[in-house]
Amino acid sequence: TFFNLCKLLKITDLNYLNQKETNYIIKKDEKIIFNNKSKINLTPKNAFTIFSETAPEHLNLKGKIIDSYALDNSENYYYLIRTIIENKLLCWVIVKNNKVMNIHTENNSYNHHNLGRIIITNFINKKNPEFTFIYKNDEVKKIISLGEKSKYISSFINNNFKISSLSKKYNNLEYMGFIYYNYKSNG
Repeated sequence: TFFNLCKLLKITDLNYLNQKETNYIIKKDEKIIFNNKSKINLTPKNAFTIFSETAPEHLNLKGKIIDSYALDNSENYYYLIRTIIENKLLCWVIVKNNKVMNIHTENNSYNHHNLGRIIITNFINKKNPEFTFIYKNDEVKKIISLGEKSKYISSFINNNFKISSLSKKYNNLEYMGFIYYNYKSNG
């Protein structure tokens, strides 16, 4: 049984549950068939550490490099590199072992703000990381998750949650809860 608690509860309730043990009781025909205490963990765990590092020079990326981040992993080396092309187009580039794997672009506008936080997850493919970041203006907040071969864009327009139709074909209840929780906790 799955419950998307992030959608059902306020952020204060979620933070409380994150700190305390919760007793789960399931009854069938008035008999308890399951009784277990557990702490709800709303923070994903993964094996990746992100740090700021200069991007490799030989990639021939378009535009001017704004910033670059690397992940240290025992098997592969990943970068998330952000560039800007002619002050009009922002690009986020995923690089694995010095090979460009994925790109996301957004029109550059003075109304948009990158909230500056990058979250590393591995919901879609447990072995490979996704870089998740928030990009917003006054009306729309986008939460963008980029992996080697995946791109999921969730948006909140007038407090309505919309998730990419591509992500609906996967069983991503955990991912959708994570996105919704981050939306609530980041306003």
